[in-house]
Amino acid sequence: IDLLKSAVDLDINFFDTAPVYDANFSENIFSRLPFKNRIFIATKIPAKIKPQDNLLEQSSEYYDERYIRKIVYNSLKNINKGELDLIQLHNWHESWNSKCADFIDPLLKLKKDGVVKNIGVSLPDGYKGGVDELIVAGVDTIQAPVNILETWAENNIFPKCKLAGIFTIARSLFVQGLVKKYYTKPQNLNTDIRNDKFKNQRN
Repeated sequence: IDLLKSAVDLDINFFDTAPVYDANFSENIFSRLPFKNRIFIATKIPAKIKPQDNLLEQSSEYYDERYIRKIVYNSLKNINKGELDLIQLHNWHESWNSKCADFIDPLLKLKKDGVVKNIGVSLPDGYKGGVDELIVAGVDTIQAPVNILETWAENNIFPKCKLAGIFTIARSLFVQGLVKKYYTKPQNLNTDIRNDKFKNQRN
């Protein structure tokens, strides 16, 4: 709480979170802020199962309208705000672009109903797809990693978003703490997520 208060005192007013971060704690902590209505809180909807290279045929195995609404209303309760500032699909796969309406339409309904103000998609590390279909589908934001190892969004994705008036969110600026100057070796590298994700890129 004190850290968040200090951030707001320094005019930081955008916070990105998700229910999967520390089992809802990172959403719940915002409900305890007396000034939560003065800041912008972005949260996410995790896929029911994380998409892998061999995708299941039915997109509903990952997201369906009932599941989306359940997660959104749970986040609304956790954060304890009148409406969510931004809700994003957390686990996107490039093969879904051609049928993104299956995923985006339920979010558009929630936006129309006044449950959320903005909707978006968070692109995964190493994303190889485009964003044209997502832009046409009506998202307000697209989030992607931007750092010394991930430059594809800055070069290929964000310029298209700018032309279309889509707000962009850069994440993982310090490669999830892996930038050498800031990286602290974990006690057990075998269980550290950074070891698997960037093992071929770390010097």
